This record gives sequence, structure tokens and C-alpha cells, in this order.
Amino acid sequence: MDRVFALVQDGAIQASQFDLISAACMMIGAKFNELDYKVPLLYDIAAISRNKLNYYHLKQTEEDLVSLLDFNLMLNTPISILKFVLASGIVFSNDSLASGERIDEKFSF
Repeated sequence: MDRVFALVQDGAIQASQFDLISAACMMIGAKFNELDYKVPLLYDIAAISRNKLNYYHLKQTEEDLVSLLDFNLMLNTPISILKFVLASGIVFSNDSLASGERIDEKFSF
């Protein structure tokens, strides 16, 4: 969501659109990070919003945001890098940090 607001000019997004953009960003993030059965359906998001948002607006906004981001959805963060090295076997969950804490105790994935 921060990347979307950084790309859009000041004043281009109206306050009434914040809920719609937030919901669309949540859907994109869920589709990118979650398993298929955990991703909420657009109809469910519309129902949760008490029908302030509808399916067609959510779908169109999601498409617009992905296009605005030029389909570049991956952003490396320290947690994503740590997950990668754990999955690669470079660092193991029972390894210790310099402070003596175990990695699996310090970070919950």
C-alpha cells in the first residue's frame, strides 16, 4: 500500500477510495503470500465491508494496482531474506544469534 501511495501523485486518491485501495492491496498480498485455500474471496471482502465495496470495483482496483506496480510485487525485507536462507538450509532454525538466542525463539514464522 505504501508503494502505491508513493507512485500516485498527491491528491489523485480521494479519501473515499482508501477502503477500496486497502482491500485490494490486502487481496494482492494474500494471493502473493498465502496458500490458495486461505485467500479470501472478493465476495467475502465485499460482504465484510457491509457492501460498501462491491466485487466489480474490487476486481478492477486490484487489476489497476498490479498494473501500477508494473507487476513487480516482490519486495525483499529482512524477514523474507531470513525465510529464504532458512528454507535453503544455509541457516537452521536451531542456530543461535550472536546474542545467544535461538533463531526459532526470536522470530516466529
